[in-house]
Amino acid sequence: MQEEKIYYSRIAALAGDIYAMYSVDLRDNSYTVYKSSQEDNYIGIRREEKDFFEETTRMISNVIYSEDLDGFCKNITKENIIDKATKNGSFEYEYRLIVDDKPSFFRYKAIIIKENDEEKLIVGLINIDAEVRKEKEYAENLHQVVDLAIKDELTGVKNKNAYSQAEKVLESQVAAGIVKSYAIALFDLNGLKYVNDTYGHKVGDDFIKNGCKIICDAFPHSPVYRIGGDEFVVIIQGEAYNNLGFSMGYIEAMNNKNMVSGEVTIAAGMAKGNVDLTVNEVFVQADKNMYEKKKQMKY
Repeated sequence: MQEEKIYYSRIAALAGDIYAMYSVDLRDNSYTVYKSSQEDNYIGIRREEKDFFEETTRMISNVIYSEDLDGFCKNITKENIIDKATKNGSFEYEYRLIVDDKPSFFRYKAIIIKENDEEKLIVGLINIDAEVRKEKEYAENLHQVVDLAIKDELTGVKNKNAYSQAEKVLESQVAAGIVKSYAIALFDLNGLKYVNDTYGHKVGDDFIKNGCKIICDAFPHSPVYRIGGDEFVVIIQGEAYNNLGFSMGYIEAMNNKNMVSGEVTIAAGMAKGNVDLTVNEVFVQADKNMYEKKKQMKY
C-alpha cells in the first residue's frame, strides 16, 4: 500500500489536481478508490468498496451542484461510459461539485484497460476549477475587446467597422440567395456643426445621442450603425422590411414635431436592394436619396 501511495502521488503530480482515482472491476462493479486527503494534494488513501456505479448514483446528490445533477445522472452510467470509452478511447464529462460551500468545476475522465486479461475501468476525478475560470475570464475579456471594436462609444450603437463587416455578410447572403428582400436607410442629423460651434461639443454630443435615439425608436428590430460624426445607417430585413413605410414615417413625424420645438431633425434616405444590385450600390442610392431630402429641408 505504501508503494501504491508513492506511485499514485507521482501520477497525481504529473496529471494535475486529481481529486480521486478509481479502479473499477467491470465484472462485478467492485472498485478501489485512491482519494486525496485534505492535507495533501496527491492521491494516497486507498479504500475498497462494493458497487462503483450504484454508490456513485446514491452519493452524488449530496455533493453535486444542484443544477448539474440531472445531466450527471443522464451521462454517468455504466453503459454510456463504456460505450463512449470504447468508441473514442476515453470518456470525459464536466460538472460542478460543492467544495468549501461553493461550486467548483471537475472533469470526470475514464478509460478501459486490461490487467491480467481482466477489463478495468480507470476513472480520474480532476479538479479543473482554476482552469475553467481562467478560460471564462479570458473569453469575457475577449468579448469586451471585440465589443469595443464594433461599438460606437458615444451612442452605444454599432460603429463603421461593424457596418463594413455586416455589408460583406449581407453581400454573400444575397449572392447565395439567402436574402432576397432588404433595404438600407441613411440618416444625417441636421445642424450638428451649428450646435457644436454655438453651444459646445458637450451639447453636440447630446444632440447626436438624441438623434440616434429617434433612429433606434424608428427601427427597433434592425441594427443601427454610426458611420460618421452625424451619419447613421440601418440595414432592414425580415419583418422590419415589411414595416419600412411605418418606420420612415416615424422619422418624418419626429421631424415635424422637432422643427417646432427646435430639437434635432434628420434627413433620411432609403433604397431597396435586389439580386441585380450590390449592397454598396444600394447604399449609394440611399445616400443620394438622403441628400435630396436634406436639400428639401434646406440644410
